[in-house]
Amino acid sequence: MRSAVLAVALFAATADAFTWVATPRTASKDSSTRMPVVGSAVSRRALLASVVLPSAAFASGGATSGKTTSIPRAKLRYYGRVTTAVAAFEALGRTLDGGDAKEIKQTRSAFFSDKDGSPMEEFKSAGYLLAVAFKIDSKIPPQKIQQCKDHAALLKSMDALNTASGKGVDEAKSAYARARGNMDAYLEGVELPLTGDASYKQ
Repeated sequence: MRSAVLAVALFAATADAFTWVATPRTASKDSSTRMPVVGSAVSRRALLASVVLPSAAFASGGATSGKTTSIPRAKLRYYGRVTTAVAAFEALGRTLDGGDAKEIKQTRSAFFSDKDGSPMEEFKSAGYLLAVAFKIDSKIPPQKIQQCKDHAALLKSMDALNTASGKGVDEAKSAYARARGNMDAYLEGVELPLTGDASYKQ
């Protein structure tokens, strides 16, 4: 910590973004009695954070890479949206179990809608961003992150479920079972409860 403070002092003495002003209460006619303060280009808080607290700036290498946003904050941002989408997925399963063709058609249409906020769109957006947030190395491309692989497999099985749901109840149930297996793999990877958990009950 002492070396970090010294580094801040050295940087403050040399950076072009700093200006010089008289020291309050002790300023004299001698121009040497002055101290460096941060100019408008760089704030003191940002400087201290970048030198003394590097972990805060690089805690996340995923969806928030390059920003001072950590993985826990990314989780909070996307967990709620993914949880709601999973609850809708479970509701779809109950509808399929019911076997009512008209209700299945309505539920399927709402679930797989391409409108913003639909369960499928949430899986595509928030689900992906949550998966990327688990990147531990900024050099790793998203397609090589295990959570992203699980997410891709989930979306593929969801597309198959959408197609099967338009063909018949039996095919839809089989496709749903496969999608549910992929869903559990994805949820485990992003540290959310598996399907069937009480948190997904509507």
